[in-house]
Formats: sequence, structure tokens, C-alpha cells
Amino acid sequence: MELRSALPALLHGAAGLNMDRKKTYRYAAYIAVPMAVVILALFFYGRYADLKRSVAAASRDLAAMEALRGEYLAKKALLDSMAAKAAPTGESAVAAIEGIAKRTGIDGKIKSIKPLEEKADAGYAESPVEARLEGVDMNELVNFLYQAEHGERLIVVRELSIKERFEDRDLVDAVLRASLITKE
Repeated sequence: MELRSALPALLHGAAGLNMDRKKTYRYAAYIAVPMAVVILALFFYGRYADLKRSVAAASRDLAAMEALRGEYLAKKALLDSMAAKAAPTGESAVAAIEGIAKRTGIDGKIKSIKPLEEKADAGYAESPVEARLEGVDMNELVNFLYQAEHGERLIVVRELSIKERFEDRDLVDAVLRASLITKE
């Protein structure tokens, strides 16, 4: 109750005006309402700016996640195709290399294929072989390697050594170590 009587006295004394109580409250409302609107506007603008920053950050995160999703799907498709190529067939690594050589037309240029020690790890078996090719040109070698990589079986070339021939510089001798990967 004291506050109610103090406000008109304060306004009357400060302004030196002779106003009644109704006018005093009206003028106080004229001052308080715009101040409240300004304070609320500043509060809500701050919240709006925070939300706008949050939306921008979420949009960047979403774009990054979409990029990662695309990369994941591409790698998963590659892994699934390799897993399908690694399906067990009962075919030996020597037979797989000979089949690739026959398809590329260099089966007569293979001097030796010897199997190496097999390894097994995490449900997959690796059957390595060492193949010696003599008198092949670079185009035939590239076709052989392409067929090994893109054939129906999962073959990984671990090492490749190429030596130029003295009698014909267009031909090379190559020694490669390749592994046939199969599921156990």
C-alpha cells in the first residue's frame, strides 16, 4: 500500500506537476509498456539469434553427415562386391592365375607358377602364388593385372617385379606374387 501512495508523490514531486492519481498511473503505463516491449524484443531477438546459430550449425552437421553417408555407402558397396568375389569356389590359386592368363592370351608365356604357404585370418583364407612371366609386352602385362583385379575372383597382387629383356626392349620378364582370397 505504501508503494501505491509513494509513486504518485514521487511523480508529483519530481515533475512539479499537480496531477491526480489516474493521470499518474497512465503516464507510468506510457513509460512502462514501451520499456517492457523493448526488453521483451531484446530478449526474443537474443533467443532468435541463438536459434539461428543453432540451425546453421545443425545444417553444417547434417551436410557433413550426408557426405559421410555417401562415402559409407560407396565403401560398403565396394566391400560387398569384394565379399561376393571372395566366395568359396574350390578353385586353387594356381588355377585362377592360369585362367586369367588364358583369358588374356599369355598362357604360353608363363614359365612357372608355384603355390606359397596359405594363411587364414578372420574367416578368410589367403592362397598366395608366385608366377613368372617371360617375354610379355607391357600391354599384355597390364591386361593380365586388370583381369586379376576386375575378374570374378578376389585376387590381390602383393608384389610385382619387372625386368626389361636384352634381346627385345619391348618385352619384359615379370615375377608377381598374388593371392586368391576366399571365405572359409
